[in-house]
Amino acid sequence: ETIGTVEPSFVIRKFLDAQRIHNLTRYLQALHEKREANADHTTLLLNCYTKLKDISKLDEFIKTDSGLTFDVETAIRVCRRASYFDHALFLATKHQKTQLRLEILMKDTQDYRAALEFIATLDFFEAEHYMKLYGKALITALPSETTDLLMTLCTDYVPAESDDSSQSSRQPSVSQPSKLKKLRSLPSEFIHIFIGKPRRLKQFLEYVVKHSHRPSSTVYDTLLELYVRETVIGPEADDNETTSDAHIDDEKEPHLNQKIMGLLKSQQANYNSDHALVLMKSYRFEPGVIFLYEKLHLYHEIVQHHVERVDPE
Repeated sequence: ETIGTVEPSFVIRKFLDAQRIHNLTRYLQALHEKREANADHTTLLLNCYTKLKDISKLDEFIKTDSGLTFDVETAIRVCRRASYFDHALFLATKHQKTQLRLEILMKDTQDYRAALEFIATLDFFEAEHYMKLYGKALITALPSETTDLLMTLCTDYVPAESDDSSQSSRQPSVSQPSKLKKLRSLPSEFIHIFIGKPRRLKQFLEYVVKHSHRPSSTVYDTLLELYVRETVIGPEADDNETTSDAHIDDEKEPHLNQKIMGLLKSQQANYNSDHALVLMKSYRFEPGVIFLYEKLHLYHEIVQHHVERVDPE
């Protein structure tokens, strides 16, 4: 009866006594029903539900189309703070709060698979942004699936179909790549994500070298270093992987020497020759050293190299 005639803050103060929480809850419900509630009222009402552990009322408020109006982000924040993550996720999904939805999946529920699958449904720019933000955590949890998504982002990304009715009803984003212009991420911007994952990094770089248009020198330089390093220390296992797993995959690949020389001799390979020469010298990969001396016209160095190899005896 007081709604519309008495300032809500005055009534709320009267009900702040813990023994009158039920009265406060009913009053706040009425405020929302009459569309007189603001974000603070929503916060109070949800706090009442969570303190009373009244899940049925919380479900009714959040999960039914009751026609109630409330500040969605406030409701999500309160639910997360009270550890009602399912309710927070429901709201974030229903109201297309992409950032909040991913925060809940990544930080609260740690449902990395659901997060990755959701990112794969986003338009190019959103998917790229969130892979830069969460890529390290995702590749730790789901190395194979995350590497696959990064490879497509850098070559031929098409958003996956979404099972969410909220997603399917979204209007096409203006940032969605058109058929005339294919958008691709820069592979070099994701290399840091693969720290501790040399096998996955090699898989990623080999794929983009083969399928993308002239990657940067950083891509080739990094791939060369992975190859030549492996000639010295052998196949490296990724974090949470055994060395035997690394050897199994390595047996299926061409000999490393062939891969190194093939990359050095490729006319499409956009590597930094000076950097490559330093790598070949550092890891004592002689065929690469000689080739780069010739490529850089360092003929005196070639002579000096052979002189140093002559046994004085």
